[in-house]
Amino acid sequence: MRRGLTLIELVIVVGIVLILVALVTSSVSSVIARAEERKTKTGMELFTLAIQEYESSTGRRLSMSGVYDVAQNPTGRAFDMRRGENHCFTTAEISRVLLRHQPSADILGRIDPSLIGNVRLTNGNRPVWVPDTPLEYTCDPDPRVFTSQSSFNAMVGAPYDPIVSPYTAANALVLLDSWGTAIRAVHPGPAALVDTNGQLQTAVYPAVSQSDQIEAIQPDPDKTVARSIERLYIGRDNPDTSIVLISAGPDLKFGRRVDPTSGLPPTPNASGPYACYLQCLDNVYITEVAE
Repeated sequence: MRRGLTLIELVIVVGIVLILVALVTSSVSSVIARAEERKTKTGMELFTLAIQEYESSTGRRLSMSGVYDVAQNPTGRAFDMRRGENHCFTTAEISRVLLRHQPSADILGRIDPSLIGNVRLTNGNRPVWVPDTPLEYTCDPDPRVFTSQSSFNAMVGAPYDPIVSPYTAANALVLLDSWGTAIRAVHPGPAALVDTNGQLQTAVYPAVSQSDQIEAIQPDPDKTVARSIERLYIGRDNPDTSIVLISAGPDLKFGRRVDPTSGLPPTPNASGPYACYLQCLDNVYITEVAE
């Protein structure tokens, strides 16, 4: 005669099943997370390859203006990017240059279409990659980042109007990550033009940060202007002239790798800066960053 399971045996069986379900769920989630990160990195790698192709073919690097308005730059040189551009639009600024160079455009064409954001308004509405509700950005390296449709509408107003602006015109795209957030491109800064005493020419590069705050700015070893924004995003000055691409990761927050006051990595007992540091730990880079 067969007997049924006792209550204890039933509890044990149910417990084992729940453990197995948890393990499988965790494993599947881990696989999905790795796939999303890999997809994001692939898009970033292709975008970087397109930049390298452009710079190799033309013999010049994608350059940044020393002052906010490119047309008023006292050097008279042609620059690709504005100094004060919002970081959400930096890949748009870069792509509008790359798309005019066919080999680079071909490389951009290999990026997964789901990672391409449209910078144009549709019937006056924001693109789908612009959040419709404000996000928490207390720790964001770029204090001017837009967080809602109204903010985006302000950003694409003159001189950012997609119809007339060379920076966000119709032949430009925004690179997104797997989580739908605009990837940011941190430029190493403009060429450091110095006088005979080795001091930066402030008429060419005003001594202000990316958010237009006064700061002491010095030349980097790579002969570009050192900017505090580089350290906030990647934890150190750029060692060369490469443009660093960064994804906010699954938490949609970039955080800060250093304390903006000291310029050093925060410690656990520094509650505010350390909370910002924790936000950056899931960021996705295609370059080595300081830990």
